Amino acid sequence: MYNAIEAYNEMITNGLTPCFQVNESVVYFEPVNETTWGWGTVTNTGILQPTMFNYDIDFSIDENLQAMLEDIESESSYV
Repeated sequence: MYNAIEAYNEMITNGLTPCFQVNESVVYFEPVNETTWGWGTVTNTGILQPTMFNYDIDFSIDENLQAMLEDIESESSYV
C-alpha cells in the first residue's frame, strides 16, 4: 500500500501525467502530504488554490484516482 506521496511518485515513474481532462479544463494534482492530494488549475508557481482530496491507503491508487475524479466532476466550475 502506498501513501499519497509514494503513489504520486509511482505514477510519475511510470510516465503518467498527474492530471485529468474534465470538459474543457485540465485539472492537475500533486501530493500535499502523506494523506492528501491537492488538485486544481496549474500556474507557473504550482496549483492555484488547491482543493484537498484525502488519499485512503486502504484503497488502490486507481480507486483513489477514481474517487478524486468523481470529486472533481462534482465541482460546478468543471462541469
